[in-house]
Amino acid sequence: MKKSALLYALIFTLFFSCQPKITESMIQDRLDEARKYGLEKNYEMAFQIIDEVITDYPDYPPSYVLRASYMSILPNQRLDAINYLNKAIVIDPEYTTAYHLRGEIKSGLEGLNDLNTAIELDSFDAGIFYSRGQLKNGLHNYYGALDDFNKALELDNLRSIEIKSTLFGDIALSKIQLFEYSEALDDVNKAIQLNPSNPTNFYIRYIYYSKTGELELAMKDLNYAKMLGLQDYGDILGMDSIPTFNYQNQ
Repeated sequence: MKKSALLYALIFTLFFSCQPKITESMIQDRLDEARKYGLEKNYEMAFQIIDEVITDYPDYPPSYVLRASYMSILPNQRLDAINYLNKAIVIDPEYTTAYHLRGEIKSGLEGLNDLNTAIELDSFDAGIFYSRGQLKNGLHNYYGALDDFNKALELDNLRSIEIKSTLFGDIALSKIQLFEYSEALDDVNKAIQLNPSNPTNFYIRYIYYSKTGELELAMKDLNYAKMLGLQDYGDILGMDSIPTFNYQNQ
């Protein structure tokens, strides 16, 4: 049993010796209610429920992580989200999920250090390797990113087909940067096959065709991505030599 599991057992033994009618599943029920509001993007109600749980059980780290996960996607709340994750880690220094999310929110070497710690704590979670690969992509460490992406595929326990699709898209981006064009095309085609409704996949293939000079196919994918709801992504990962198209008027 991991140290964190032993710590939880101790915490709940102390709590429930005084409150025998309270169980962890009951706390999770309250957090599940908050998640329902989160899915509806009613973050005010989600925060209200989570804050009540934190008030009642201040030593239960999943509450802090759940709140931080919503705060991280809201404008100007990322620093506050990190503070909540810091609290979770103080409570449980081996709480993998807190390091994982904090590593996704942070950038550069600080984020990388957190993701390294998360992998040291749990080396069987494909999602952590995927997150670290994305960060390495942003740091232009494309070979390192591919190593992590391939490890994520090897573990094959990603949460959804949609996430696996975006993984293949990111693999294609790394390979485009490394001029491995034929393999990149295979990977982005896999991404599109897994999730043909994701405009980002077509945008990545637009980048591929732009790089290889197939401008007619590039424009076809760009227009299709826009039809699927593409936002103006612009240049990603600092890629150069992509033809400049008038996004608004094409």
